[in-house]
Parts: sequence; C-alpha cells; structure tokens
Amino acid sequence: MRPPLFLLLVLISGLLLHRETRLEVLRPWEENFATWLSTNSGRPAKAAPTVLVEIGEEELARSEWPWSPLDYALYAKAATGFRAGVVAYEPLLSWEEPDAHHLSLLRTQLLQAPKVLLGGQLGYVDGGHPPLPEEVPVFKEVFGDTGRLRDFSQVILRPDAALRDAGHLGFENLFLGRAGTLRRIPLIFRYCGEVIPSFVLQGAMLWHGVTPAEVTITPGVSVTLGSGVTIPINEEGEMLIRLGTPITRIAYDDLLLAAEETSQGRKPGVDVGKLAGAFTLLARTDRMAPRLELGAREGSRGELFALAVATIQNQEFAKPAPVWATYLLMVAALAVAALFVNATWLGALAAAVVAVGVYLLVALSVFAASLVVLPLLVPVGMVAVALVLRYLAGVNR
Repeated sequence: MRPPLFLLLVLISGLLLHRETRLEVLRPWEENFATWLSTNSGRPAKAAPTVLVEIGEEELARSEWPWSPLDYALYAKAATGFRAGVVAYEPLLSWEEPDAHHLSLLRTQLLQAPKVLLGGQLGYVDGGHPPLPEEVPVFKEVFGDTGRLRDFSQVILRPDAALRDAGHLGFENLFLGRAGTLRRIPLIFRYCGEVIPSFVLQGAMLWHGVTPAEVTITPGVSVTLGSGVTIPINEEGEMLIRLGTPITRIAYDDLLLAAEETSQGRKPGVDVGKLAGAFTLLARTDRMAPRLELGAREGSRGELFALAVATIQNQEFAKPAPVWATYLLMVAALAVAALFVNATWLGALAAAVVAVGVYLLVALSVFAASLVVLPLLVPVGMVAVALVLRYLAGVNR
C-alpha cells in the first residue's frame, strides 16, 4: 500500500471516530477513560461539605418502611440543630393517610430549617400539559438548542400538600437504560417548553445561595451558577460525576443519638461538626434500596445524588479537551502511523505499544494538572487502524 493512501485511510478513521464519540454508542468509552484518569492520575480528592445521613439496615429493622412523618421530622430537627446549610430528603414525603399531628410536626421542623430540598418525579401522561407547580423554578437565561433535553409532560409525584410551601422541589429522575456504570446525572429537564432543575441542581443552587435568575444555561456547554461556578454539561443536560469525591456519612440513628447527647451536655459519639453549613441529605442505603453501579462498587440513588452535589461543591469537573487538541492529536497519530510504513510488523507493533503507553502517561499528567480529559478513541483508534493496515499490507505482499 502506498504511503499517501495508507495515511489517508488512517486520517479518515480518525475523523470518523471524532464524529462517533459524540454519539451514545461510543460516548461510554470516553466516560470510562475519564473515570480511569480520575482514579489513577494521583490527583487528591478533597472532602466536600456534603453529609449523607443513611437509612440503613438497623434503622429499617427498628422502624419498617415506609416511614412516618415523625421519623423525617426528627431528622430535620437534628440537622437544623447542628446548623446544616441545606436539609434535603431523597425519599418522597407523601403518604395516603398520614397522622395529622406528626405531619404538622414535620411541617414545623421544615419551616425552622434554613433551606429545605424535597424530591419529586416527572413522567409522561396522555392528554394536555397541566401547569407546572408554583414551587418549581423556571430558568429564563437559556441559550442554544434545548431539543435534546429530557422532555416531560406531567409531575407525577410531589410531596404532601401540607409540605409544599416548606421546601424547594427538585426532580429525581434518572435514566438507567444504559449498560455499565452510571457516571452522568441530569441537571436540567424540559417541561412544556420550559427548562427546570433536577434534584441535584436545585440542591447546588440552595447550597450556593443562587436564585434561578442568576443561573445561565447552554445545553452542550455549561450550567453557570452566578459568577462563581460553571458546570460542564452535555446536550442532554447531564453532568459527569466524580464518584471518588469523599463525603461524610452518618447513620440516622447516630445522628439522633448525637442530638440527644448534645442536649444533655455530653460529647456526641460522631463528628457532628461536619454538618455545619453542609448539604445534608437523608437517603436509604440499605441492601433493599435499588442499587446502581457507582464506579467499582454499588450504591443507592441517594449516594449518587450526594456525590453529584459534592462534585459541584468542590468544582472538580472533568473537562473535555478543546477541539483543537483533538486535531493536534490526529496529527501526532499520523506521525506515529508514518513510522509503520517501512517498519516490520513486529517493529510496528512495538512502536504502537510504546506510543499508546506514552500517550496514557501524558493524559494522566494533563488530567492531574488541569482536570482536562484528552480523548481516547481518536488517537488510540488511529494507531490501531494503522497497525491493522500495516499487518494487512504485509500479508498481501
């Protein structure tokens, strides 16, 4: 095979890979690479001011599910007493026939908390679009194409009517149809042509003290909270989570015990000082809660929400490399491919292994220094295609 044709085929393969990595089929490869870089780059992960209050096996053995409003009121009272910045609930606070007194106690505790986040669910219902609930903010500073955002026609689950004015509503919808680890989470949805926040984005807005009027959204680019936080998102409005972000975990029973110990003037058995100013989320983490793949382990929905908010708090966002960097890498891959033209098959194989190894080290160094994720499939795929073409050329001689 003549060198110009050889290099042209390698270049075409790179351009095709560059286009296809933006689509759903190959995107997980790049996300897996970003996670690998995050895990192996040596960049230390700082602890985030997020506290996950866990409803575990012991709590459910003591009080069967679903819990009553009183159980949730005790959490709000304890978290508020330890000066939590945001008191959030992952379980839906809705009951068919709640105890009126316990519901009133819960409402009172929520009104005393500094900021409260409650969960809901969006869905699809045939017929007309009912109006969006008044407690859901609508973003006005939206630019670009919103056509690929998840679109919904109905709010299918909301907190009890008695609690709706006691907290902010965020929607917990996840999209679990993808194979492999769940690394992305939606920050925005579309409803009746309006762009509205997810549970995670609403939580981040509350913690940062940002109003909807201060949020700027450009699908495929970013969500900007005021002037200080810019969150990269894809066209579907999803953010890449840093799953290794350290957060504080406290069992629900331990939190209540700490509140009782504090009221009696005794030192709590857990470090409740970490609740001060923190985003504090109550969520199930027991074995019966639906499980998700979170990196090398499984976790619950609440754990995923907590890690997503923690990623925003730390602003540890894995940023894709600019387009010009991808084209520069194509040129570098072509230079490596040019070495294969006159090399033996074993020589080409050795050169390919060395080139890929060096590239991985460079990618790790770049991520550790700047959190920029260099592309994987374009340069490595071009080298692989060049190696295959060199092998086929040798066989046909």
